[in-house]
Amino acid sequence: MKILCVAEKPSIARAISDILGGGKVHIRETKDIYNKNYDIRFKFNFNWGDSSVTFTSVRGHLIEWEFEEKFKKWNSCNPLNLFEAKIIPTVNKDMKNIHDNILKESRNAQGLYIWTDCDREGEYIGTEVVNIARKANPKIEVKRAHFNNLERMHIIKAAHRPFDIDQRQVNAVAARIEFDLKTGSAFTRFQTLLLQSFEPLAKEIISYGSCQFPTLGFVVDRWKRVENFVSEKFWSIKVICSYNNNEVLFNWKRIRLFDKLSAFLIYENCLLFDKAKVVSVVRKPKSKLRPYPLTTVELQKRGTKYLGISSKDIMTIAETLYTKGFISYPRTETDQFSNDIDLRSLIEKQVNDEQWGNYAQSLLNEKFCQPRKGKNNDKAHAPIHPVTYVKKNSLKSANEHKVYSFIVRHFLACCSQDAKAKQTVIVLQWGEEFFSTSALIVLENNYLDVYLYEKWNSSVSLPDFNQGEMIELDYTEMIEGKTESPGHLTESELINLMNINGIGTDSTIAEHIQKILDRKYVFKQSKNKNKSERSQNNTIYEFIPSTLGIALVDGYDRIGFDQSLAKPFLRKEMELKLKNICDGKYSKEEFLKDNINQYKNLFIKANQKVDILKEVLKIDFMFMEKYDSSENYHKKLSEIPLNTVFDTESKENNEICKEKTFVAKNSLMNNMDFFQKFQEKSIPWLCSSCCETFPSDEPMYNSTEKQEAYYCKNCNLNLSSKNKNIYSNEISNNNSTSQHQDKNSQEHREKINHFINILDNLQTKLNKQSFSEDNLSTSIKNPDEISLKDSIKNDYPIIDNLTPKVNISQTCTLVPQGSMKNSEMWELLRKKKRNSLGVRKHIENFSEIKCSHNSFNTNIIDASSELSNFPDKIGKKETLESKISFITLSEAQTNISQENIPPISPSTKNYKHKLFLPDHVKSENNCILELKNSFLSNSTSPKKALTSNTISNIKSLKNNSTGAFSVKKKPLPKFGGFDKCASCNESITFLESCPGPNSTKWHKKCLKCSGKCGKNMDSGSLNEIDKDGKMKVYCRFCWDTIKKGKKPMTISLVMSNTLQDFSTLEENRT
Repeated sequence: MKILCVAEKPSIARAISDILGGGKVHIRETKDIYNKNYDIRFKFNFNWGDSSVTFTSVRGHLIEWEFEEKFKKWNSCNPLNLFEAKIIPTVNKDMKNIHDNILKESRNAQGLYIWTDCDREGEYIGTEVVNIARKANPKIEVKRAHFNNLERMHIIKAAHRPFDIDQRQVNAVAARIEFDLKTGSAFTRFQTLLLQSFEPLAKEIISYGSCQFPTLGFVVDRWKRVENFVSEKFWSIKVICSYNNNEVLFNWKRIRLFDKLSAFLIYENCLLFDKAKVVSVVRKPKSKLRPYPLTTVELQKRGTKYLGISSKDIMTIAETLYTKGFISYPRTETDQFSNDIDLRSLIEKQVNDEQWGNYAQSLLNEKFCQPRKGKNNDKAHAPIHPVTYVKKNSLKSANEHKVYSFIVRHFLACCSQDAKAKQTVIVLQWGEEFFSTSALIVLENNYLDVYLYEKWNSSVSLPDFNQGEMIELDYTEMIEGKTESPGHLTESELINLMNINGIGTDSTIAEHIQKILDRKYVFKQSKNKNKSERSQNNTIYEFIPSTLGIALVDGYDRIGFDQSLAKPFLRKEMELKLKNICDGKYSKEEFLKDNINQYKNLFIKANQKVDILKEVLKIDFMFMEKYDSSENYHKKLSEIPLNTVFDTESKENNEICKEKTFVAKNSLMNNMDFFQKFQEKSIPWLCSSCCETFPSDEPMYNSTEKQEAYYCKNCNLNLSSKNKNIYSNEISNNNSTSQHQDKNSQEHREKINHFINILDNLQTKLNKQSFSEDNLSTSIKNPDEISLKDSIKNDYPIIDNLTPKVNISQTCTLVPQGSMKNSEMWELLRKKKRNSLGVRKHIENFSEIKCSHNSFNTNIIDASSELSNFPDKIGKKETLESKISFITLSEAQTNISQENIPPISPSTKNYKHKLFLPDHVKSENNCILELKNSFLSNSTSPKKALTSNTISNIKSLKNNSTGAFSVKKKPLPKFGGFDKCASCNESITFLESCPGPNSTKWHKKCLKCSGKCGKNMDSGSLNEIDKDGKMKVYCRFCWDTIKKGKKPMTISLVMSNTLQDFSTLEENRT
């Protein structure tokens, strides 16, 4: 009986024929230079019996699918028609000789044995071979072999156990091929034709793939998270104690808090206790688990991380090792070994190696442990493992040896015992807070002795603490930290995301990653690795999206798909349907109908909103036509010129602010977009409740409103982000004394006009003569009476161009071209732009001369009239657009230096305190000046000044303490400053003090309630000034009893030991 056997690769055909033929193989040449026919004799244990066997092979898919002739040309039809077009099979031109060889050999054969790889693609390729053979011999009997490695006994067993081809897997691949062809062709033609208007892309193919774009989407999404990341401050408490001459650091159980006041009050409460108590000492065994058996995904993830080799190269090397018979089949989802695999015999083959031979021998002696069983089993292949031992000099390259060594070490680690250690955990209680520390002592390395890619080291041993013991603390501190930005995606992380989200299969993940690299949608750059990693000599790469990649993702996201093509949801849903086809739960016809119609509707929507897509793409490619299309494409993407406006200087600055050129490493925005960043600069806003200033570009999110809004970070007052009239009467909602504002509105209007006239005079002087202090000596007689809020009513809005500012992280990314860092370049541009307005410096100098007491904030002066000299440069968008392309950043002229830019005075001096006056505070008998002098001399705190009688004629201020001042205190010493208690005359720290009558400081235990109870004040005091001008202090109980809930003058920040009622204190604090 004559049998034709067909393998998927020439090397597999040669290896199997050698095994089954017992070394007696007759080789015949074919017309294909890579494929040969191998004739052997073999006796099957089923009806084929002793047969004459010819082994041959293919090299991948023999058949390719394409559209009918009328749809082949790109301009022959609307891409939308491709969704309904008929596709026809044709023989791949490169496989014509292989096709003819199968036809010839199958004519005289009675049986056809398929030995292709045991996965979906292998099943489909086997079907292609069957269809070709039946053209020549319709009656040929077909069988299918299942095998996962080239070990001799395994192959012989597989030859004696034939199966039928799984038609459900064949249908799944056929459905996927038709779907990918139609959707990919339609969207690729759509994108390519759309982008031909951009000269650098005129001859490029902008391909689309249902796996390519979600893969690209992962990279762009992480890139955006990195670029838009804003660091956030947090606070924690650190405790250090000495025990038996050993210093021990204890970490806070809460880890960190993002509210400084809460952390400070907790820390203050802890400081009341001199000692801490050891509440628990736990000593327990701990294990570090050995890895699961190796799957394809884990091989790629760990290989890219530990070996520094790309996933594409890892899979190519693994395929080579497999075809040579060194390892098992490298495409598997199984992470558990079946009981019929002789693991000890596989270990025994590794005992002669110089590096891991002794460890393998120890496993055979006594340390062998059955590998852990994972949750995945594809019931086709075993986990990846070494089949035979290979010496280092038998492998062609260093990377081959790296991959083979990793597979061997991983296999030996799977068969080892877990690493074992002893862990000690000590918990300390200081006040009401808990702190912990731990130590680890490794007892047995076990699998870590051979698996060098992971580390588990012993830490410094801890002293022998005793439970219940009281210990003294050597050092405590409330420390401040900042959250750190996430890093860009590494290949290992990208593979994990694709696997979790079902993008591609375990065997195609590497191909999709390579595809987006080849298409230049992303590029790789080296990443500094963590020093703790074992493989420090291997480079880890991270993925950065190119301008084109970002534009494509943003374009499809902006179109408004419910499920964007750049998101993984559509492809994940499709992969689940393909799996259902394999399981018999879904048909090929249903799959094609549902999915092709879904993508057809998406295509129609994209075509309807093509203007949106063009606009997004235009942003990043507006100026790329300046490059010759013959230049290298990748170079063009990374050298987009950034043109910006440099001709808006005032005449007096022209000699200083000349046109300069810089080298931009990369630009992700066009010129107009860049200039718009200046227009949308950060306006300092003033909170009308607490008078704190903060940048308007720092949004905070309110969970109840579920929308972006602006809130004062000090008092949490909601400020509108849409309306410039943010200085509305919020105080009137919170303070009954705000009636001053209504009663004196006419007086306030006069002040506004007075101030505007002053600025008009300043403008006239600036136009006629140079700026000097003498010219302004009589401009403002009494700036103390100028109210900030009066000067910035809605009739006189703050100018948009006063303090231009660029968010560097959102405007550019780094590529390896250019000679200046982006941060340096953008900072120079920012300073140059700000100085070129010709106004800011004069206003600041004016403010420094006349307002050195800092009674008003120069950041919020209405200076719109100062810009009347520049209407054509700032106020008219058309003029700006006409001037956008005047200056080009190029590598030829990089002649600007920091010295070329005139210095800019700071808007405010770094005073110890800042004092702001709300609009309804009036000056009586120069009391404001007296208050300021006392305040700035640091002799009296503003809160005490408002609640005492040390300053004359301060009645109006006393009635309006809430929201009148914004105080930036000095940094507190570790345990606060020291003073004397007014009652016991003993020393008192800031953290222990409580404000008493006449600005005195009291111990909490010494301050008695002015009510009937006479108790000590240990839970917060409520203060009131009586008719005689003396302060009385009440506890909360007496206040509610005597004053019937009347709103107090102030609430002192005095907390009880139990830290109760945080929220109430936060809401009512001054």
